[in-house]
Amino acid sequence: KSASGTTHDINYHHRTIAHNAMLVFDPDEVPVMGEANDGGQRTLKWLNNTSGYHDVVNDPDYEYGEVLARDFGEDMNKPDYTYLEGDLTKAYTDKVADYSRAFMFFNFFDEVYPGALVVFDRVKSSDASFKKTWLLHSQEEPVVEDNKITVRRTQYDYNGRLINETLLPKKENAVLTKIGGPGKEYWVNGKNYMALNDTKGYENGNWRVELSPKKESEHDYFLNVLQVSDNKLNPEPLKSKYLETDELIGAQIKDRVAYFGKTKQRSFKKLSIKGEACEYDSLKYVVTGLSEGVWKVYDKKGKVLKEVIVPENTGVLSFEAPAGEYTLKPTPSRETYTKDFN
Repeated sequence: KSASGTTHDINYHHRTIAHNAMLVFDPDEVPVMGEANDGGQRTLKWLNNTSGYHDVVNDPDYEYGEVLARDFGEDMNKPDYTYLEGDLTKAYTDKVADYSRAFMFFNFFDEVYPGALVVFDRVKSSDASFKKTWLLHSQEEPVVEDNKITVRRTQYDYNGRLINETLLPKKENAVLTKIGGPGKEYWVNGKNYMALNDTKGYENGNWRVELSPKKESEHDYFLNVLQVSDNKLNPEPLKSKYLETDELIGAQIKDRVAYFGKTKQRSFKKLSIKGEACEYDSLKYVVTGLSEGVWKVYDKKGKVLKEVIVPENTGVLSFEAPAGEYTLKPTPSRETYTKDFN
């Protein structure tokens, strides 16, 4: 923490780099307030004392994002999954051509393995050379091994463990860099912006891991699976699996499967999905990014397993079935045909 208006506050504390967010670094970008170029979201000049609520909500410059879809299932009080997806393109300057992030939290209802969060990012930069960086912050020093990050929280009688497994970028195209420790707690573009009152604290900045693709590309996907558990119990980490079809990207962990569209546009076409064989008799599938309407789930033999109404505000189809291959088909309606022919 640091006083408002200090170099720490302006260059780190209020910047994107201080949060678990996405950076897209344009080396020629000059932030409007003169702060350090962290590759993060755009900044606006501070409001003056005469600015009111309506000045903000009616100003397009303050439009930073849009919720694309959200859902939970099936019990509102104890949902086994919670989903949120948003378009964050407007949060950045024109260095970002398109950016959306989706969250899928799975509640396992398990004391040993309480739950997991799947985070899926689609990022398109306006220049392939602009480095994209996915961030994960921690108070205690993280351990980076291969494509996994382990964060433990043991200070102040805390007892937590978080493991992040990166599925995209794939191992051969992923660079995970650990930054932090004395002299680099608040590191931004080659400089440490130290907090004035940086003493013992529960939430002072200390470490972060930066994940970036090795190869330059305008369009990149990031898929990360984060699981939590008790640190003292220290159970064997759950294994997550990468899934991909022509139209979808997904992850499987424990008895759950999540699929996301490769684009943020809703799909109204036949789709194929699968769940990998595992020790569970059945899996819970959640497929996002679907167009509104009635969808049918077919097994490998062409039998209809389920018919689902997909609402416009969720775009989600969920069902439970054994591991295997399935086909999802939309049922055309009169309204759909009208749209097509007009």
